[in-house]
Amino acid sequence: MTAPDQTEDIRYILYSAHDWTVSQHLLFLDATNGNFTNLPFASQVNYELHSTDNCSDSSCFWVEVYYNDVAQIFDGDCAIATQCTYDEFLAMLDRKGFTHTTTHYVDECATPWSPPNASEYVM
Repeated sequence: MTAPDQTEDIRYILYSAHDWTVSQHLLFLDATNGNFTNLPFASQVNYELHSTDNCSDSSCFWVEVYYNDVAQIFDGDCAIATQCTYDEFLAMLDRKGFTHTTTHYVDECATPWSPPNASEYVM
């Protein structure tokens, strides 16, 4: 896959996923037009971060999300449902429970796993 024609404008591209991570990702986003019952082979989620020329703060950035080249709609989360301002997008992630700090990760996700005592389950 090649990058778009204006590669000098691209800052970062990452390709990595499996069907399970794509499906969980889509369920987390819960877009208004989402229907993720059956993910086609090679499905993808793309985030595009846009800005106006000479942008100097978060007010001139916006995020667009695409699933298999279909713009995802976030009614009620963003003033323009297919183009969330950067601040709207971050707020939406927070409302959905996104863990974006080391502190929250430790509190919510990094609890050491202790395997159960197998003798408790033997009859």
